[in-house]
Amino acid sequence: MAEREIRVFGCASGEVTRNFARGVRNDGVNGRTELPLIADPSDEVLHEAYVAWSDRDSTGLARDQVMLGRQRLQYENERWIGPSEFRQNAQSFDAASVQVEPIDELVLRYAYVSRVNRVLGDNPNGHWSSDSHLIGAITVLLQP
Repeated sequence: MAEREIRVFGCASGEVTRNFARGVRNDGVNGRTELPLIADPSDEVLHEAYVAWSDRDSTGLARDQVMLGRQRLQYENERWIGPSEFRQNAQSFDAASVQVEPIDELVLRYAYVSRVNRVLGDNPNGHWSSDSHLIGAITVLLQP
């Protein structure tokens, strides 16, 4: 049987952004709706803060993982669920998530999301209350 390693860890990170084009664009918060929208308002936000448990195999890759707190969630190609990292303020989720690899080449994922911290930062439009259940499965099929 392969050697396994179990880790318990935490993380916290934040962002500070400043809007130097203040009166010449709509940042999604300033109310300047007659101007083009570029949703990068000035803000200081806590992007991630979570506690996690991880079970790693002998290669160092996480096989099973549980996370609780504010975290980045990325499902498949990030079209519907992702951090939108191309914005100055990335999106994060207040969630509980589980990822397991019950057999080689199959990863199952589940997350309960209570709030989405959107790219608009720490203001009324920047947070979206949620009661969402996310489910995903990833498999890798190797071709000869």
